[in-house]
Amino acid sequence: AEHVRSFYCFSSKQKPIDLSPNEIKLIHKAFPLMRVLDVESLKFIFSKDFNQLFHLRYIAISGDFKALPPTFGKFWNLQTLILNTSTLEPTLEVKAEIWNLLQLRHLHTNIPAK
Repeated sequence: AEHVRSFYCFSSKQKPIDLSPNEIKLIHKAFPLMRVLDVESLKFIFSKDFNQLFHLRYIAISGDFKALPPTFGKFWNLQTLILNTSTLEPTLEVKAEIWNLLQLRHLHTNIPAK
């Protein structure tokens, strides 16, 4: 699994599947060289180990996000970021220094971001 570069997860159910923080930690350990992470069908929770996937170029995740954590500023290879949040907040607060990510080309959120 250490040679896997892309991880896509699809679900036939309408409701997202919940992932625990321990299961998210396994993604980093199992796929350290991953470049594409598309897990929109899973309800994602950020872990402190997530920022170690610094090879990521494409991230598509869903969850109950109120803010984009500062750790996203460490993804210097990131080109596409897609965030779908189910929060009741009117805006997504971007705490990460994503404007310093020189390769970032696409940022998509389902609610306004500030």
